[in-house]
Amino acid sequence: MNNNKTLKQLKFINQKWSLKEYLLNHSATINNSPIGQRRPVEKNMIGGAKPSKAQAIINVIFSGDDLSEIKIADISNRKTQFKYESIDGGHRKRSIVAFFRGEFPTHATSVIGQKYFSQLTDEEKEYFFGYVLRFVIYSDISKFDIGKQFRVTNTTTDVNFIEQMNSYGDLPFANMIRDLVMGNNAHRIFDWHLSSDKKKVISDYLQFDNHRLRQMHIVSRLAVSRFDETWTTTDEQIQELYEKEWSEKELSTLKKKIENVLDYMFECTQVRKTHLKTGLTEREFVALYRFIKVLMEEYGNFSIRVPKFWLEFKNAYDIFNANSPKGFARNSIQDSKGERRIADAFMGYLWEHGNEKKILMGLDWLKKAFVQEKINILDLIIVKDKKRFFPRELIETTLSRQKYICWIDEEPLTMNDAVGAHINAHSLGGKTTEENLVVVRKKHNTAMGEMNAIQYKELYMA
Repeated sequence: MNNNKTLKQLKFINQKWSLKEYLLNHSATINNSPIGQRRPVEKNMIGGAKPSKAQAIINVIFSGDDLSEIKIADISNRKTQFKYESIDGGHRKRSIVAFFRGEFPTHATSVIGQKYFSQLTDEEKEYFFGYVLRFVIYSDISKFDIGKQFRVTNTTTDVNFIEQMNSYGDLPFANMIRDLVMGNNAHRIFDWHLSSDKKKVISDYLQFDNHRLRQMHIVSRLAVSRFDETWTTTDEQIQELYEKEWSEKELSTLKKKIENVLDYMFECTQVRKTHLKTGLTEREFVALYRFIKVLMEEYGNFSIRVPKFWLEFKNAYDIFNANSPKGFARNSIQDSKGERRIADAFMGYLWEHGNEKKILMGLDWLKKAFVQEKINILDLIIVKDKKRFFPRELIETTLSRQKYICWIDEEPLTMNDAVGAHINAHSLGGKTTEENLVVVRKKHNTAMGEMNAIQYKELYMA
């Protein structure tokens, strides 16, 4: 036995509640959708030939079979409206409440046939209310252990990797990923709306939604890419970040790096929607963030020329169209899948997250596609000077040379209201050098935006 490890057993009690008791006294006290639990898998509670998951749960109740134990945590010591938090069994608890409210009927395959709750006989209602649920209630349990218990419980059930990671609950990294994708201030690229019948979530800028936390998974890969500056983004690497102890500063820095990439991608998908009426596919999403990483490594700080950047990127990407590959993409190669076209291999490598050789090969092909299409990458981006601000000494010297006169309005100016301005805007590639510096009043620097300082002065003095 390793004596360096602390042995501990979670504290819990077993409790039996009839459905009547549960609905009357307890259902409103349990948070059945905590941030660490997986979202409902199905989008429609009413099945077709087969029962929906919700209907299957109610079928079990009326068949007299056991629904299995339900795990909840006592969180009454926290500042929350709830007394309990669901650990496992959220689908079961939500479905019971939804059926009772009349949101869906039993399935035709049920022993009582297809009926809404209001259509049940008195005998059937009495049976339903008398059905006993078995609860395991944990006390003095940490947020981390709640997530851990969820994962332990669901090792043999249909819970995918990112749902398991999401179960880490109210922890810094898990919160950051959730906030980026589905928080109140989620990144704009993940904007969504409901279908006209209010039953389906439709992503505004992506062709894949967050069903089964799909979008969270891909952002977690992006997080790995920006944190470790690696090309591989495996589930194992993702888990390390979920389990890592983060400082507030470290996590904030990583979030800004992720948002920086997503900002570029959002600009691109806006152009895509304008021209093609649809958002990014999942493959395009991966190819684009990998390509942006290449540009960051090669050129550092830059901005993209929209819409030209996306249109040319799409032009290069479409060389690998499986239905009509162009140029070298039609050639065959031999890889682990046997002999196949470069176009097919390229698309396949976008799903490769642990093979650096294949990832880099795919990016080399993408660069080659730019060359084939005679696209100059430097025509698509604006490389910025790494140094953003002029040093104070240089500003003071320049202001003295200007005889303490604002370069724009030619009125007296002191350092209290002075700022060093780029003649050619920094955002458009202007250098932070003495040759590109004029000292102006703060309001002018703000008003100029990306305008050339000489043009702004002509406009102002006209």
